Amino acid sequence: MLISFVGVDGSGKTTFARKTIDYLTKKGYSVKLIKPFEYIFLNNFLKRKNTSNILNNKTKTFYYKFWAFFACIDNIFYYFFKIKPLLKDYDFVICDRYFYDFILSFEYFGFIYGWFSKFYIKLIPKVDKLFILDVKAKIAFDREREHDIEFFRKQRKRYKLLSNKIESIVINTNNSKKECIKKILIEILGENN
Repeated sequence: MLISFVGVDGSGKTTFARKTIDYLTKKGYSVKLIKPFEYIFLNNFLKRKNTSNILNNKTKTFYYKFWAFFACIDNIFYYFFKIKPLLKDYDFVICDRYFYDFILSFEYFGFIYGWFSKFYIKLIPKVDKLFILDVKAKIAFDREREHDIEFFRKQRKRYKLLSNKIESIVINTNNSKKECIKKILIEILGENN
């Protein structure tokens, strides 16, 4: 089973991915954690180029205009060459982030708009259980502080919209960790833990 945790920075993706793995491992399941927030082919390109120039909104280079398209293709290859083979070897593959996080970041930074975002979402291979972790913008900001609070507000809205577009389970991580992990495990295993 492929499970993914997505959400704004500071929403608890890594925390809940690890807690889920700990529980499933104790139950005797084979579990693999991955962080598919990287590229297969584009990583080599990014190492050779100055990314601040090629992905600069002000200069709108060729790469800037088509980056989301290249990333989408790369994400699909990543799924088929890195994720799918793991599904044969493990009971659960847990993703700390997923390609939806790319899409929403691309929207925020202006790489994609409207129709292409919908197209990207349709192309990306689906997960069996998608957990969208929701947290108040102020809490996320206090935890991460890599962006201003407006970033967290806008991204939170984007994740809420995403939850309406695709089948997902929204977990309010403003609640206690114990309560959140209980809900997650019920969704995964179908039992009250």
